[in-house]
Amino acid sequence: MRRRLLSSSLGLSVGLGFLTLALSAAAVLTAVACKVEQETPDPDGGGDYDANLGDTNPVADDVGPDPDGSVAHCTLDDGTDPVSLCTQKLVLQSMHNAAFSATKGVAESWSSTTGVPDSDGGVRLHDWHDDVAYAAAAALYHTSTNLYGDTQLTPTLDGDLLALAPFIEKELATIPAEYEGEAYQRLRVAAGGLNVINDTTDGTLINAIADKIGEQIYTKYFFRLAALPDAGAGDAGDAGAGDAGHDGGATDSGGQTEAGAGSDAGPPLVVEDGVLGLPGANGAYSYVTADVATGAYALLDLAVRYPTNANHANWERAAVSALDHIYNRARDPATGLYYTALVTSNDPDHDALDTTNPQAGDLLADTATTVGLVLSRAQDMANNQGAALSLVASYPFSEHVDSVLAALNGSQPLYDGPPLDAGAMSTGLLEGYVPATKTFITTKTTRSNAYAVAVLHRQESMVGTTYVTESAPMIETLVSPGPPSSSSLITCILGQDAYFRACTRGFGLPDAGGPPPPSSYQTEAVVTFVEGMSELLYGLPQLNP
Repeated sequence: MRRRLLSSSLGLSVGLGFLTLALSAAAVLTAVACKVEQETPDPDGGGDYDANLGDTNPVADDVGPDPDGSVAHCTLDDGTDPVSLCTQKLVLQSMHNAAFSATKGVAESWSSTTGVPDSDGGVRLHDWHDDVAYAAAAALYHTSTNLYGDTQLTPTLDGDLLALAPFIEKELATIPAEYEGEAYQRLRVAAGGLNVINDTTDGTLINAIADKIGEQIYTKYFFRLAALPDAGAGDAGDAGAGDAGHDGGATDSGGQTEAGAGSDAGPPLVVEDGVLGLPGANGAYSYVTADVATGAYALLDLAVRYPTNANHANWERAAVSALDHIYNRARDPATGLYYTALVTSNDPDHDALDTTNPQAGDLLADTATTVGLVLSRAQDMANNQGAALSLVASYPFSEHVDSVLAALNGSQPLYDGPPLDAGAMSTGLLEGYVPATKTFITTKTTRSNAYAVAVLHRQESMVGTTYVTESAPMIETLVSPGPPSSSSLITCILGQDAYFRACTRGFGLPDAGGPPPPSSYQTEAVVTFVEGMSELLYGLPQLNP
């Protein structure tokens, strides 16, 4: 698993072709006018596509066409801005200028003072996950700008997506050994974007890679769990593509959930215990909670896409088994928040903490919001793809989203403001709570706050939530331009034009941490901002772009 000590992982939540768009009078969505600088070409490949943004004055509601015919239009026709498009434009332009290279891929991070990508021993920091992430962000941005009628940056990002496609295909010629589903879903979104811009050849190839990643999550990393005396005796043998997973006997280890019967699901759903993870000593399995959630979502997505596949039912059951396991065995009983990394066991209350992971016992906002967003997406699939998910359609996904939101506002609240106070501004989520020391991690990450906004909006759109009043201050936490100058995650330094992994509780830069260094912008942070804000299109009345 990559970079797990510093941030959790999310399977991207918005797929092109499945966006339900428009306006919500109930949600208070804040736009920000932001400055977009003229790009400087990157000598090694970045900046190949001229966005012609030109004007360095704050972008107005509609400044009209630029001399080359491009149009800046950072609101929808009714004057609202659900996705904070102008801020997206600012940070994606910054990433294009500094991090993107047509010949080297996307840098993990870059200096906020020099714009130079970070390096280790002179080697530019690069991870294939960031190539996939930026490709997905470019695809999401294309969808939003098509709705807004803004054409300033879209040709640039379309060009970057086209350039990255063959790069990603080479990088993933061998499927990486991991069970998280983040890359899977981002590949799906990137493929959708390629199809929209008429590169169906690469779109097909990228989708084929996602298929292989999803299938591998099941065949290599799903394990059924028997009762585990003293950390258990499960079977770690490899299940083939047609098997039902690593079968340890399908015996309930205390976490079995019975959900109510669905309308067409027949008898009540009985969830067998299982988990996504890695085999360890004594038949136990280690797992990262956020990766289990995103991997499970990939399996549900496979089941929806391929309802006649021989493994269709296995994917459904494995996904819900894994989600149910982390609900029952990965949460802190006092707070309801999710631990970071565990090992299957018969310990009371929850699985044993994974001692090989120094953040195993931390209750991170990233983990909670990742799980919450996966559950929300799963509920949406169950609601709308019931025929393809008939075996698990009755599982209480939304109820478990409620538990996430309640935990974030619970006995050790990570929400840094008065609960249910619609007037609270610039609050956001703290990074986490450490039960062992009874202390908070008081930094605020871009990722967890962007995903919290998405979870709140989706839950309100589907079933309603008590915590909907937190949506407006959470959005302010991400996009408020001030005053004061340090009032949000986009104003942690003067002239900020991208997102840091985290800022302090008072929206300054941390003194230490990393990688990346606290003073470096992070590709993952920019992408997750785009992902989270794009979710605010969910459930809105259909628009005709």
